[in-house]
Amino acid sequence: MTDLSQRLAGLSPEKRALLTRQLKEKGKHIHTFPLSFAQQRLWLLDQLEPGNPSYNIVASISFQGALHLATLREGLQFIVSRHEDLRTTFRVIRDEPVQVIIPNLHLTLPLVDLRHLPEAERMHISQHLANAEANYSFDLSQGPLIRCTLLCVSQQEFVLLLNVHHIVFDGWSLNIFMTELAQFYTAHMAGTAVSLPQLPLQYADYAVWQRKWLAEQAGQDQLAYWKRTLHDIPTLLELPTDRPRPAIQSYRGANIHTHLSRELSQQLRQRSQQEGVTLFMTLLALFQIILARYAGQEKLAIGTPIANRNRAELESLIGFFVNTLVIRADLSRQPTFSEFLQQVRETLLGAYTHQDISFDRLLEELNPQRSLSYSPLFQVLFNMTNLPTQENSWSGLKVSTAWPQDIGSKFDLTLFVNDTTDTIQLDLVYNMDLFERERMQEFLRQYERLAWQVMQRDENIYSYSLVTEHARSLLPDPATPLSSHWEGPIYQLISRHAQSHPVQLALVDETQQVSYQELETYSNRLGYYLQRQKIVQGDVVGLMGTRSAALVCALLGILKAGATVLLLDPAYPAERLALYAQLAHIRYAISITERDDEEENLLTLPAGVQQQRLSPQLDQDWLAAEESLGWQSTTAITADDIAFITFTSGSTGQPKGVMQRHGPLSHFLPWQQQHFGLSQDDHHSMLSGVAHDPLQREIFTALGTGATLYIAAPERVGEPGWLANWMKTQHITITSLTPSTLQLLVPTADSEQETGHTEEPAVVRYTFFVGDVLSKRHVAQLRAFAPAATVVNFYGSTETQRSLGYFTIPAVQSDQADPLTVSGKEVIPLGKGIPDVQLLLLNRVNQLAGIGELSEIVFQSPHLAAGYLDQPELTEQRFQQDIVTGTNSGRSYRSGDLGRYLPDGNVEFAGRRDEQIKLRGFRIEPGEIEATLLQFPAITEVKVLLREDTPDHKQLVAYLGTGVEDGYISHAELRAFLAQHLPTYMVPSAFVLLARLPRTPNAKIDLHALPVPDRPDAAPEQEPQTALEKELAPLWLEILHIPQIDRDANFFELGGHSILATRLLARVQRNFQVTVTLRTLFETPTLAGLARAIEQAQQKKITSAIPGIKTFSSCRPES
Repeated sequence: MTDLSQRLAGLSPEKRALLTRQLKEKGKHIHTFPLSFAQQRLWLLDQLEPGNPSYNIVASISFQGALHLATLREGLQFIVSRHEDLRTTFRVIRDEPVQVIIPNLHLTLPLVDLRHLPEAERMHISQHLANAEANYSFDLSQGPLIRCTLLCVSQQEFVLLLNVHHIVFDGWSLNIFMTELAQFYTAHMAGTAVSLPQLPLQYADYAVWQRKWLAEQAGQDQLAYWKRTLHDIPTLLELPTDRPRPAIQSYRGANIHTHLSRELSQQLRQRSQQEGVTLFMTLLALFQIILARYAGQEKLAIGTPIANRNRAELESLIGFFVNTLVIRADLSRQPTFSEFLQQVRETLLGAYTHQDISFDRLLEELNPQRSLSYSPLFQVLFNMTNLPTQENSWSGLKVSTAWPQDIGSKFDLTLFVNDTTDTIQLDLVYNMDLFERERMQEFLRQYERLAWQVMQRDENIYSYSLVTEHARSLLPDPATPLSSHWEGPIYQLISRHAQSHPVQLALVDETQQVSYQELETYSNRLGYYLQRQKIVQGDVVGLMGTRSAALVCALLGILKAGATVLLLDPAYPAERLALYAQLAHIRYAISITERDDEEENLLTLPAGVQQQRLSPQLDQDWLAAEESLGWQSTTAITADDIAFITFTSGSTGQPKGVMQRHGPLSHFLPWQQQHFGLSQDDHHSMLSGVAHDPLQREIFTALGTGATLYIAAPERVGEPGWLANWMKTQHITITSLTPSTLQLLVPTADSEQETGHTEEPAVVRYTFFVGDVLSKRHVAQLRAFAPAATVVNFYGSTETQRSLGYFTIPAVQSDQADPLTVSGKEVIPLGKGIPDVQLLLLNRVNQLAGIGELSEIVFQSPHLAAGYLDQPELTEQRFQQDIVTGTNSGRSYRSGDLGRYLPDGNVEFAGRRDEQIKLRGFRIEPGEIEATLLQFPAITEVKVLLREDTPDHKQLVAYLGTGVEDGYISHAELRAFLAQHLPTYMVPSAFVLLARLPRTPNAKIDLHALPVPDRPDAAPEQEPQTALEKELAPLWLEILHIPQIDRDANFFELGGHSILATRLLARVQRNFQVTVTLRTLFETPTLAGLARAIEQAQQKKITSAIPGIKTFSSCRPES
């Protein structure tokens, strides 16, 4: 492709004459030109947030010596006159943004004299003024877009604050600016004229040429290259954040500086030469590896700037030429570092070859899913500064350039790299509304650690550890020995309490109280009875019944007989219970029920299996047998014997039977007793479903510590206000809840009057949450009920038997700030492992993950379940020995949950490996949406799902429990509420309102019972309705080139993009005489929404036109 100057020289004499006449006309009137594609993007960003200072380029230029002010002022004016771009403003003419070149612009140079102030104050004010300049808001339509202020610090020290908007300036331009200013100043001080070559063209010429070139074949070929290259990149790089992503992108930035050692820097340079790549390519590859492992994405895209001055006539021109290349990376084949480095090289060489396509034109062509909360195509920038440096000679002056301390962040992250002669300097700029400083510091430590490792060995990129020395003190060490000590069978611990405190209350249900001695007697009776029925060690005994004291006695009796318990909840369908009985190979069944007439049909059992009905009322006749007096269990139980078989749902549709060992039932009791201060004076609640794992912890934690277990009546728990009143009446001090059960404690409008519920707070000391994602809102609700309660978020599964991870939220003290009020994520972390347990996060090569790295959560402990009943392959897959170290460090269980280590070493939940929601290129965490919806008034419970009820029509659906029948919440209000807190891609398409979400007997949400949503109300087939909508509709049809319009259809989903949006809003302004901002259209991108915005603007205009009430003193009567 020929240079622009050659094109100008190749014009015919007639065209050259025409061009000459046009050039002579310059200065006589205002000239307009199209925007370059780069300018177009910055102009659009300014339309979204007018005056946003993030795109200011500010420099503090220090002069040491006797500065001649008049010469400096003349030099600045000379540069503004020489470069049209510095005299340019941006306006909308005939619905299009254009450059408007001002023929003459007088640049002022205010002088601020600081000489009279003390030195420390002078420095402080200088920095303050520099920072204030960095935050100055330019008006692109009015200009000027360059500002200069001179600070007189002393007689021999001056500081020039230069502030230029990026739309007319870039980093290369600053070098041109300083060079030409130095040449002018030096020549003028020497009494000679400055000698600078005439500029061959101006920036506006480049903008015109750029658009013409794109229409040519070469431009179309480059555009096709980028479309092929970027067709499958993810829409968003899902980096772990410390705060929820704002609904509207912010630019509050901070910076962390560090450097790589001289030794490492030299090794990186040498390795680059050996691999045949540049240092830039090596450092970029390291950056991409960490980003990919943070996000858990094999494909990603980041941006990198390029000067875009690959033609001689552009090298001396001030203007916004810098282009941004979108660089993709593909780690799906798990390459070695050398292999990945070569991939980076090929990718960059291809990008350099096709660099003439501006990022902004590419953005317009690809038209990716847009959101106000992040930048499109990429959200992370890598910038290795390599601007040309030139020593400028200043007559009698020593000149240096510095940057203000206040810094904005245009992207989520930007890594600036500078290769000095000594070391490699790193500056990480990050968005403060997303990340905490501690996380960013660890990111840089990981970058350095990764660099050292790739210098030492070449291997799979996932095999390099991201665990830094700093992180080692915070994260678990997989090689640490874990104790397999066993406290003995749980029923023996309870028997000891019966011996030491026989009259202490053990169980209290709705109809009876049972002492520890009575508990021992009743459970011994059943143990003796089962042995008389030829039940031997290892046999499975089914136990069906609702929560009651009799159920607890029966459960202990089965364990004392040496048998394995299969708990069966009568709320389950009979067919399901029969399947459990069959799969578990039960030998005997016990049903606790009042109904004698159903004795023969309590359970459908395999042939030959007997069942016994027992009354829920414990009395002297309950399994009374004279021979059972004095009976004690003599079965030699070991820690590895199976105590329970508990079924969970399986991915194949066939339930999985988890074989739960005796060992974990008692192992953690001493730690719980000590850590939480549990004692026999505590009142524990029993609320879990019969077949739900937490039931075991509720029973054995209470009875294993000699406390009293209060059993809530199953038939009354759901009554409004009943549970809260019951817990207060029974003085419950220790309770286990799920977030859904918590809603039963939140009183409805009339529940206090109906149930006698009082304002008196509960005396709960500890609340253990299990079973679902816990949010700050849940904790706040609990504190309203029990202000003194310490909240513990427990984490575990059926396969771990106990909750093996925990995170504690202490009760709020009167003299302390509530930690929940501190900004951060809504979801509470999972925490760390309890003693003799490690919560390991292992990456795809079973290596311990570094802080921030997305990985699978793996429990490592000797105290796990034995495996899956009759499923050896699945057991081998999920339960593994010595998974990390290859030493005898203990068994591990792969949970299938995803998580990350937080900077403090706690684990945060990040969804499921097999249930991740991906929609339109986004990976979505439903828990974040659910936690936000729970903040909306009148919503008590939420479940967000991705549904595909119609082929190829996937949509996010939010199921909302309101707690009342026929509750109504406006879907529009819900969307508006979510739009204030979440990116648009996280706002559900449909909302389903229910009084209560359907639940299984284990209190988990029954996903199969959730109804299919009606067609989303966001997309009804409705024609324009109001007069304004009908007047507005033809504009949409014309601009979008569509035959018809739905009043609720999304402008951008119909093919609209930013440029078309500005055209539409320009037409709106002309037709309706009101201004609607581009941001408003992004926030409500429908015909109906835009019509409402116009109406609001018109109403505001009318209101503002009404004159205010004035007082006229001359008209007042004298007093």
